[in-house]
Amino acid sequence: QCFVILGLLLLSLITVSTGVWALSAYLIVLGFGMGCIFPVITTAVQSAVPREQLGTATASSLLLRQMGGSLGIAVFGALFASWFGQAMLAMPDVTAALGGADLGPQSLAKLTADQQLSVGTALADSLAPIFRLDAALSVIGLIAALVMEERPLKGGAEFRGE
Repeated sequence: QCFVILGLLLLSLITVSTGVWALSAYLIVLGFGMGCIFPVITTAVQSAVPREQLGTATASSLLLRQMGGSLGIAVFGALFASWFGQAMLAMPDVTAALGGADLGPQSLAKLTADQQLSVGTALADSLAPIFRLDAALSVIGLIAALVMEERPLKGGAEFRGE
């Protein structure tokens, strides 16, 4: 969980000048943390239920993880879109130059270097609070994991009823 929090805090530091290697390193830290969390959660769920409910508990855990991810993407995406939209509206020269076009590589290429920098800054500034908010939620998850009741892992003999 600490690697997830660290990765999110690192991602909250991105700017227009953040290089691809630095961004990749931040994402690797986050991915390493996520990769360490998921198997532990699955094992904890499986150890907390009787053998007869093992499949149901595992499936429920995965379903709730997927639903939480979908909800998180929707909420964070809406926040990002709102903040980035407000930042773009604060740059009338850029929005006029775009002429209502989608913000893609072709339309960005039509902007001056200063306008491109402004768009990149607005993008980074709109993403940073998303990563900080996610890091704060991850701290809450870490606290919840620390206060959770510890249960010993079930071995094969316990599942066989011996």
